[in-house]
Amino acid sequence: MRRVFSVLVALCLVATRISAQQTSVESKLQGFDAYMAQVLKDWNVPGIGVGVVVKDKVVFAKGY
Repeated sequence: MRRVFSVLVALCLVATRISAQQTSVESKLQGFDAYMAQVLKDWNVPGIGVGVVVKDKVVFAKGY
């Protein structure tokens, strides 16, 4: 449960960073793929779906 909370907090921070500045989504999510690869390994799960929504618009959606 603690790890799930950590991932949710990380996603909220990413969403906040995306909406706070005019920089591209790709640059904001730099290194996120590596982070998610580590999450999959740490949790020993086969996959995770991630979506980031900012102001009612999906700005990132990917399955790992």
